[in-house]
Amino acid sequence: MQRQWRSQGSGHGAARQADTLSPGKSTLVEAISFGAGEGEIQAFTEQRSKAGAPPGDAAAAPADAPGPDKLRSASAKGPGDVAKGADALAPGKHADEAPAAPAGAGQGAPAPPPPPTITHSTKNHAPSGAADTRTTVAVGEQITFDSTAVGDWSANLVKTGKPAAAHGKQYLWFAPSTAGTAKITFNPGGGAAKIDTTITIIEPAVDYLNATAVAFPGQAPGKSGVAMQTDVYYTPNTVSFANTMWWEQPGPASSATGYFVGKALPYHHPNPSDLQIDAHNTGINDTAGFWGFPAPYSNGFFEWVIPTHYKVTGDAGRHLITNVHQTCTMAPDGSMTVTKGGSASINRAP
Repeated sequence: MQRQWRSQGSGHGAARQADTLSPGKSTLVEAISFGAGEGEIQAFTEQRSKAGAPPGDAAAAPADAPGPDKLRSASAKGPGDVAKGADALAPGKHADEAPAAPAGAGQGAPAPPPPPTITHSTKNHAPSGAADTRTTVAVGEQITFDSTAVGDWSANLVKTGKPAAAHGKQYLWFAPSTAGTAKITFNPGGGAAKIDTTITIIEPAVDYLNATAVAFPGQAPGKSGVAMQTDVYYTPNTVSFANTMWWEQPGPASSATGYFVGKALPYHHPNPSDLQIDAHNTGINDTAGFWGFPAPYSNGFFEWVIPTHYKVTGDAGRHLITNVHQTCTMAPDGSMTVTKGGSASINRAP
């Protein structure tokens, strides 16, 4: 008959008990002592053969089995410490399992949320096909800013009369009516970093393209004169000037030479209205010409210097773009040539 020895007790000692095993089995002797609150385990094993075991030796420990004083946990601290043996474990637990770590042990503070994402898109498309996420815009353009989080928006430059601040996930920004650099700031709050977006605002230049000869009033063979039609474009086409208008200032002729000296020269009478630029940065046809000059002819020159303005749609005031030169040249045979701005020249003989 074989016996199994177990030690169970507090940090001050251990009681031993013997269990009868089946013949032919070896004896596993375990001594387990838990220091109270420390989770330390000491285990001792001994294998003892059936031969030589006295029949009634149920209460005697093997010669080399550890006594109660040896089973005492090194971490037991005093009378208040309770060591639990293998027989006192909670249901479903094993003696070789270490006590569970306290909840949250080894865990740091919750990770901060990721910073919000800021996106923006222009209301109008640039004729060139430049992305609506561009950071260079025309005067008067509108941009919608979006955030993945709620926060406060602010802009250091904005169209007069439009909001320079907002709260929420979205902000509609209006470019001012003159050139500049704007900074739109999103503040997510809570000590998180602010996010800036820099926008460059540009004013239009004006160009006169696609010059084509057209008839002037009273045009007939033998009469001197010339006229052309051009398409007015605002440039560059990498932004949208769809929120702007075009206007020319009236005025007298100047810089006369040769044939035109001493003659009554025509006065510039443009369209009195501000004309709207379209989504292609054009949409306006301009007619330029001179006629009604009698023979004899000789070389001569004069011009109109035309102050040309833009206005942001809805504004009261205009802003000068440039002084456009519309020129007239006479040749001895009565041929006349007209140009405007950087347009191609159109020539006509009587």
